[in-house]
Amino acid sequence: MKDGMISERGTHTELIALGGDYLQMLQYDQTTDQQTSSEVEIERTVEGEGAAGNEHAGKLMSEETQTMITEGVKAYMDYAKFCGGYFIMAMLLLLVLLFTLFRLSSGVWWTRVMH
Repeated sequence: MKDGMISERGTHTELIALGGDYLQMLQYDQTTDQQTSSEVEIERTVEGEGAAGNEHAGKLMSEETQTMITEGVKAYMDYAKFCGGYFIMAMLLLLVLLFTLFRLSSGVWWTRVMH
């Protein structure tokens, strides 16, 4: 499919012989698969070097993972600020928690009343 329309039809062999979009898609997939497997091999090599050759040895998280977490927390904080401030978001979270507890406790109460 290309732009929402079927661009080529045929079997796998026929589509490769055409040399069109299908072949380009396959070549792209093979290239990305090769890059991914190369990255995995590099990570295994670094992990296998031990503490002397691995600067991340003894750390619970790599710097990249810590950066991702920090950026994620920052995104949530920006979102809270955009939605009316931290106080409003805290109140909404508290109300959702109270509603959930109320629903749970009313279900338990209703079960006891019915028996």
